[in-house]
Amino acid sequence: MAGLYPNKGADAASFTPGDVVKYYINEREISPYTGRVSEVHPGIQKVDVEWQVGGNRRMDPTELIMVTPFQGTSPVTEDTGYSSYDKEVSKENYGTMRQHMKEKAKKVAAQTAGVAEEMFGVRELAKKVASDFAGGVVDKLASDVLVGVERGLSDIQIYQALYPKYANICSDDFMRAAIQKIAAFSSQSPQTPGKYSVGNVPPGAKFGEIVFMQNPQDFSGFVSKSGFGKGEKAFFESPDDEKIKYLSQWDHGDVGEVRDKPSHGSSDTVYRKGDYVLSYNPSLGYAGLERIVEE
Repeated sequence: MAGLYPNKGADAASFTPGDVVKYYINEREISPYTGRVSEVHPGIQKVDVEWQVGGNRRMDPTELIMVTPFQGTSPVTEDTGYSSYDKEVSKENYGTMRQHMKEKAKKVAAQTAGVAEEMFGVRELAKKVASDFAGGVVDKLASDVLVGVERGLSDIQIYQALYPKYANICSDDFMRAAIQKIAAFSSQSPQTPGKYSVGNVPPGAKFGEIVFMQNPQDFSGFVSKSGFGKGEKAFFESPDDEKIKYLSQWDHGDVGEVRDKPSHGSSDTVYRKGDYVLSYNPSLGYAGLERIVEE
């Protein structure tokens, strides 16, 4: 009987003086009180235990159940108590422990599913925000690249012009690849001729850049004299003479980059007044002013 629980192979050497133990009574019962190991005899496989009731007894190690360090006992899987009216009423009103555990497990599963669904929703929202942001960046980058293409800039010149603006938004490799692809596609697309041409220019004349604007805030100081209001929209709707008057504020006598030909694109609207050459493209949101420079 003693070897049935907890371990037939229990060894006296696994106990140490001072350990707190209980002893096995039968397959459903252990001692209600504890004892403390006083001596261990590995040679004869015996353990001396000082019990709270009964004093010191020499025990077989297979009869002992360690309490400290705690080893625990086998979990109870069945109700071994006596049947009674009270127990039947309790089951009817409150259910059994097993039923309670099942209900609790269902609630935990439902909560876990709710958290997972919420996390999935957050991920989908994050993906949408990231997608919208990326789409906005690509649209803006494409617009700026087209501005460079319309001005006749090379891929390298476009990259150098746009790098400060996009360096902290997208990777260098992405920006280079995008510029190359957009510029190549644009060069293959049919262009709509501008409304005006520059006309005859003196032999050997060159074109010096005065100002180039491509951001809405660049036009914030514009106020139309023709009743179109102010800002970017008013600028593009106003007469060309008003556009030149506004942009010529940046003509301080010197010019920036000097070119052998005007920098406007074939789809720009171009207007010449005296030595000033105005070019603008409302759909791409830019405008520029150059001055004819004779050599």
